Amino acid sequence: MNGTGSSIGDAAALSRNAEMRLTCMNAALAKKKITVSTVDQAHRLLNAAVEEFQREAAVDRLHGVLVTKTGPGQYIVELTDQVPYGFTEELVAIAAF
Repeated sequence: MNGTGSSIGDAAALSRNAEMRLTCMNAALAKKKITVSTVDQAHRLLNAAVEEFQREAAVDRLHGVLVTKTGPGQYIVELTDQVPYGFTEELVAIAAF
C-alpha cells in the first residue's frame, strides 16, 4: 500500500468486486464455461464444477446450481439464485441454425 491508502492490488480487487456485483445482478454468483471433446471429459469436468459450486452454495444455503448445454461439447455451470438451494438443474439452450 502507498501513502494514499490504496495500491494497484486494491484497484484490482475493486475491479473484481465490481465484476462480481454485475454478475450477481444477472442472477449468477459464479460461472464456469466448459468445453469438452469426449463424453468422459464432460462427465469429469461437469461433475467437478457442480461439486465445487455445491460446496460454495452450502455456505449461505441460498443458491443452487444450473448446468446449461450451449452447443456440442459446450456447457456453462452457474451458482445462481434462480435455482433453489439443494437443487441442480439442467437446461439445453442450443441455437437452431
